[in-house]
Parts: sequence; C-alpha cells; structure tokens
Amino acid sequence: QYYLTAYNHEQGLPEARSWAAIQLGYLCICQMKYKDAVTYLEASAKNLHPVYVPKLNTLLGVAQYGVGNKKKAFEHWKKVIKSDNQREKAHAYHNIAMLCEGNRQFEDALRFLSKARSLGRSY
Repeated sequence: QYYLTAYNHEQGLPEARSWAAIQLGYLCICQMKYKDAVTYLEASAKNLHPVYVPKLNTLLGVAQYGVGNKKKAFEHWKKVIKSDNQREKAHAYHNIAMLCEGNRQFEDALRFLSKARSLGRSY
C-alpha cells in the first residue's frame, strides 16, 4: 500500500516514484503477475538513480521471462553482467543458467552457474 501511494503521488520526488515502481514490480513478480511487473518496472526506469539500474534490469529480466519474452529477459541480464554490481551480476548469471537449462544447453548452464558461484553466491 505504501509503495502504491508513493507511486501514484504526482507531486512526489521522481526518484521516490521510481523506487516505489521497482518495489511494486518486485511484489508483482512475487505474485506471478509478470505483465503488471513489466509495466511498473519499465515506468521506474525514467527517473531511476544509476546505482539501481542493475537491480532494475535483473527484475525486468525475470518479469520478461515470466511473460514469455526470453529474448528480452536475456538482454536485460546481459546488461547486468556488464555492470559493477557483483550481487546483481551473480543473480543475472544464475538466471541465464536457468534459461540455458530450459533450452537444454546444459554445458552453458553449468558455465553460468560457475560464474554466479565465483561471485560469492551459493547457487
């Protein structure tokens, strides 16, 4: 409710509205409402502080995957891999590994899981 209020507050700070949109997108992903998640997450990109862009791309990848856009999901995760955010980079490698597994590309999946694990994540 708090994030929805912040998101809908037209007089609020643009950065606050963007952060609220990310949180709403995350909540939609948790509820498997991927189409709504894409809508909120894409809206958040407008005024988002650059430090949060890797998180946004991680979540947009998950949401796009959820609506069946595997190519768009992969593109978002590739952007995360190019970032300096090690935590989000590990998530992106893990997500790409799962994408490879779904495509029966098992050697690639293992390679990406290994990269995720090397960043300190226990996948």
